[in-house]
Amino acid sequence: MPRLRLNQTLRQLCALSLFFGLLTAASAQQAPSGQKVIIQDHAEYSAYTSVVNTADATARAEALEAFIQQYPKSVVLIDALELEMAAWQTVGDSKQVMKAAKHLLAADSGNIRALGIVVSLDRLSAAQGDNAALNEMCVDASGGMLEVPMWRQPADMSGTEYVTLSKLLNDIFIGAEGYCAVQQKNYSQARDWLTRAYVMDPTNVQ
Repeated sequence: MPRLRLNQTLRQLCALSLFFGLLTAASAQQAPSGQKVIIQDHAEYSAYTSVVNTADATARAEALEAFIQQYPKSVVLIDALELEMAAWQTVGDSKQVMKAAKHLLAADSGNIRALGIVVSLDRLSAAQGDNAALNEMCVDASGGMLEVPMWRQPADMSGTEYVTLSKLLNDIFIGAEGYCAVQQKNYSQARDWLTRAYVMDPTNVQ
């Protein structure tokens, strides 16, 4: 792999690590407190409470997956999927993170955090020659650029985390758009996208 391409991959890995860290921190603040939604079924509520309080990340992720399968129409489905996604990230299983992220997008197509994860992981795969991942990334990055301006601060996220994550999401989607343009040999458009990325962060050479 050429040195520049290796550096780009390493930078993408660093951005992805930071993104996952923010996601995990935000998701960890979620709990079945009843402030956002109320689980009416006692058995379901007990199951959810037990699952989210599971200390071991692997066991928690697997328990969340089982909960989602048992209660696919739960009022806390989105929360459960986000917590599962964050738990798999804590474990370091990118395959399961991608699976949970795509499940989350199927349930909540405008979930920008899941979209950012899919785009980031697809970009890493695309850099290794995966054309299917490249095509998916290019479509999703365009969608992400439309979603970022409409994303509002979640109730469970601090103002600092929101600003940082918003900037990082912009960086992920803009960088992906530029990468797509380069792969499509649309160099004028690539220059525009990568210039925007540079303006946002002069240390970014994605």
